Amino acid sequence: MPRWSEVRGLLRDRGFMHVLYAGIIAAVARTVNAALALIYYRMVLELSEAQVTQAILPVFTLCIVLSIPFWIWLSKCFGKQRPAAAAVFLLGAVGCVAYPLLPVGCLAPTLFVSVVTGVLCGAVFLVESMITDLIDANALNTSERKEALYFAVWKSGLKVARAVAFVCVGLGLYWMEIDLGAERLSASMQTGIMLLFGVLVGVCFMVSGWYLIRAQVPKPLHR
Repeated sequence: MPRWSEVRGLLRDRGFMHVLYAGIIAAVARTVNAALALIYYRMVLELSEAQVTQAILPVFTLCIVLSIPFWIWLSKCFGKQRPAAAAVFLLGAVGCVAYPLLPVGCLAPTLFVSVVTGVLCGAVFLVESMITDLIDANALNTSERKEALYFAVWKSGLKVARAVAFVCVGLGLYWMEIDLGAERLSASMQTGIMLLFGVLVGVCFMVSGWYLIRAQVPKPLHR
């Protein structure tokens, strides 16, 4: 078990706390996005479930995987922090603008947005890599390795954020009286889903990117 002094020291690590805040806010955004994705595509954009599961989501996932070498190259040129912060912030900006404007029933524009957001999501792995740099810097100063403490706090924060987000999404759908078995939603319900899926998630990612760029993350000890 970690000593209380170690926990206090971790909470005073400004770089880690900013990365943690960014991760928690982004975890809320990802949870809301994942929970509402099928509802948004099927009931707001009026796309079929087959189009979502066989075209949009596979393209999104493939773009994440294929973009990783690009983000590794950028991190070697500019460090991890700036590309990660820029990608997360742009991911939010694209969501705020694109999702409310996508035309109903058109697959091609939605696929294009999936490509762009998939490429931007590929930078997310840089965030956890930044934590290892913080651990190395702390070990250099204290002569102690605290990987377990850092990642325990990191993973616990993300899990709590996702749980709270799921509860909030469930309550929101309940209060909006949305019937998930219905074929269509009213205009007000569609607007509510669009604002949650696009604008709320987008704002969360933009705030997350702002925290990332403010984090004081040391350069890697080994490049």
